[in-house]
Amino acid sequence: MSEKLQRLLDAEKVTEKMYALVADKDWSAMALLQDERDENLKEYDLLPVVDAEQQELQAALQRIVMLDEKLRELTENSLQHLSERIGDFNTYRRAQKAYLQNSGS
Repeated sequence: MSEKLQRLLDAEKVTEKMYALVADKDWSAMALLQDERDENLKEYDLLPVVDAEQQELQAALQRIVMLDEKLRELTENSLQHLSERIGDFNTYRRAQKAYLQNSGS
């Protein structure tokens, strides 16, 4: 196995771990793994392609792209949920402030 393929497979494993962490909402650990994955992908890009591994490389890239799409979907859903909770909190604060202002009058 070439170093190029190994780097890509390592990036795929890290992406799988990232997906599990996002599902568990462990954002800080996911961010650390993002750096590791980026490093693997940078190294991957610098290495020459071995023709015999073309199909394996393509398949691994497709799996990474699919995992990235799932990661993006989970992240967007979490962000939407967080935005809704912040909106609810702000509504509560405005209501509380209005109540306190009106009860003091």
